[in-house]
Amino acid sequence: MEGIYWLRISAVAALFFGAIWILMPTVLRQSAEQRLSAAAQTVEAPSHTSAALELELPILEGDPAGLAQALSDRLRVGGVSARKVDSGGSKVTVELGAGATLEGVAALASPAGEVKLHAPDALQPAAEAPEGSELQPQLVDALKQTFGAGADKWTALLPKLAHVRVEDATVAVPIALSDAEIADDGATGKLSWADEQVLPDTLPIVAVAVDGEVAGVAFADGRYFGLGQPDQSAALLASAPMPGRLGEPVKVGGDAPADATPEPVADAAESSVPPWLEGLLPNTAISLGLDLQGGIDLTLQVELDEAVLGQVARDVTYLRDEAAKEGVDITSVKRAHSQPVLNVASPEALADVQAFMHKHAAEYEYTESDGDVHSFVLSDARQEQVRDQAVEQVLETLRKRVNATGVKEPSIVKKSGGRINVQLPGMDDVQAAVDAIGTTAVLEFRMVDEEFDDAYLEQMLADARQQMPEDQYLDDDLLNEWLYDNKRLDDDRIILWEYAPDPEQNNKEVRTRALPLKSEVVLTGNDVNDAGVGWDQNQQPYVMLEFKPRGGQIFCDITEESVGKRFAVILDDVVQSAPNIKERICGGSARIEMGQAEDPTKEAQTLALVLRTGALDAPVVVASVRHVGASLGADAIKQGTIAALLGSALVYLFLVIWYKTAGIVADIALTINVLLVLASLGMFGATLTLPGIAGIALTVGMAVDSNIIIYERIREELRLGVHPRKAVDIGFEKALVAVVDANITTGIAGIVLYSYGSGPIKGFAVTLLVGIITTLVTAVFVTRTIMESITRSSATRLRI
Repeated sequence: MEGIYWLRISAVAALFFGAIWILMPTVLRQSAEQRLSAAAQTVEAPSHTSAALELELPILEGDPAGLAQALSDRLRVGGVSARKVDSGGSKVTVELGAGATLEGVAALASPAGEVKLHAPDALQPAAEAPEGSELQPQLVDALKQTFGAGADKWTALLPKLAHVRVEDATVAVPIALSDAEIADDGATGKLSWADEQVLPDTLPIVAVAVDGEVAGVAFADGRYFGLGQPDQSAALLASAPMPGRLGEPVKVGGDAPADATPEPVADAAESSVPPWLEGLLPNTAISLGLDLQGGIDLTLQVELDEAVLGQVARDVTYLRDEAAKEGVDITSVKRAHSQPVLNVASPEALADVQAFMHKHAAEYEYTESDGDVHSFVLSDARQEQVRDQAVEQVLETLRKRVNATGVKEPSIVKKSGGRINVQLPGMDDVQAAVDAIGTTAVLEFRMVDEEFDDAYLEQMLADARQQMPEDQYLDDDLLNEWLYDNKRLDDDRIILWEYAPDPEQNNKEVRTRALPLKSEVVLTGNDVNDAGVGWDQNQQPYVMLEFKPRGGQIFCDITEESVGKRFAVILDDVVQSAPNIKERICGGSARIEMGQAEDPTKEAQTLALVLRTGALDAPVVVASVRHVGASLGADAIKQGTIAALLGSALVYLFLVIWYKTAGIVADIALTINVLLVLASLGMFGATLTLPGIAGIALTVGMAVDSNIIIYERIREELRLGVHPRKAVDIGFEKALVAVVDANITTGIAGIVLYSYGSGPIKGFAVTLLVGIITTLVTAVFVTRTIMESITRSSATRLRI
């Protein structure tokens, strides 16, 4: 019996200290963030009357807005904190954040950032490798994989090339570095360049120089590794070259000395937690929800009917290919306008066409024939299936896009009617969220109809403008439908437009040029393997596409057959560019020019993001958007904390006054109960929200209720003269059924709320269900163990 007693005491201690251990990462993170905030305020505002450090950089040449954007990108990648970077007149203004210095800005603002490639063995290495130029382990492994036994030559040569000055480039092409990571042992990333054949046909490995100084090496597949200790070269390489020149920065505001180098705040925060302690702690920090942290709440509506029409359009290409393979005489397969109907033209007998459709597209049902043209409609069951699949595909793609933006603990929930709710805690740029998440990103390549008469095109559009209402004429879908219905345009042609911002209309996107295109889509976004941002010789950004093997072969064949013709790159039914095919392009890559975009760099980055993560099978529209300010979350946390502390203090005081010694035991059990609830949330990766805090408050009330039921039964036994030890045993045994019944009925309600409720209700239900379990553990096990420990002695008097 003695052994069982100590085992139970040990279990209670394990519950308490285990909960503390699980909650330690959350406590340390919150305290670190508070120290960061306090330190940042100290650095940014040394006194109540001082202003943040502000610098001005004179513009020597170039576009002010472009220079400000490029400098902002460099500072961000280089880790220099800047609150604001603005352009105005003949200068660029920078307001520095915590830990930033004038020297740090100057180091990234003055270099041109010109990137060139060189043959490593053609360079003159240094006599000795500079200090700190040991090769990264990943680079050594890559050399061994590429050169085998010959890798020793490179491991000896490359360290001596670190920061070597070079002149003429072996290869000079626009370069872009994506996925850049700057670590203590050097920088890594993925290089991309305009001509995919540059490296495979010439060099297996190249040295990458920034402003005439070797910064790293790159392999044929684009893998980049920095040489030597990381410096601003990686930041210059990962951002756009300067579209002009800036002068030296001059301090114009703030009390912080220009040459001061404040201690990095992050280092101070990190140093407060010993590394050995961090290694012992679990990865169980509790994340704050949107209502506590602030952020953006989006509700997106999936256009389900468009998903069905898109599926029918994809079936057109599939049926054409199958007919060609089997030698079936199918003249054409076309989708009826705005209907899930396929019109199959064939001189074959109707029975043969039906047999072909039944074999390859059984989900289509025959409806009618008009001569040799037979109509098949997509069945209702298949349409419903396509709608469901479209929502699931949009849901999965949105998860990829949100993850790619780096938002922590997002919430993406499917609702009824094709709606999807997206919550992005910590994000405050609504437009950036809509651009990155709500963009359909349907990428298509179509051939331009070079035989289409330009004069007829102008006359056709002029007639449409005169006869159509203005708002309908400006809608590309309605315009094409009118042209089809009025026999102005054949079914195998489509008119799409190039768009550009109009300064006279507040940069609203307006039509600039109409292009007659063939309706057949030769390539889509599904054929794209990767996408990144590059810059041309005029320092203008573009999106670089890398095709999958099948897409690369199709692109190669098309460019070989269509030299001298144009092909259109279309994104969401808008022509991005329509270049002439000058020669066969078989490198498996292509590029999308950003044209006259208002913010080409930002739009290129957004487009590359959505193309990397995949297009949406169906268009989505933003049904509603709500911006939750961080101050609201801070106020909620502050008010919730005050309410919780005040309420807990009153409950604790009541228990001690009313139940005396037993009340102290209940207070201990109640504390362990709350710790177990919070530890469970952290252990299972749950997100704490305002409804979750309400669930914790309800858990406290239920725990107190359970203790009251048990204590009143113990009091009854004591009034009958039963020994305290025996009274405790009888009280817990007789009250157990009532306590369990009360928690089970509440648990059933929690399960219903979780099963049928939405996000906030589910958050409340999860906390409630966890609280029920912890309440039973603490009320039945923890409280009883402590009470039995108090009444072990036969002479003990229990004050209750």
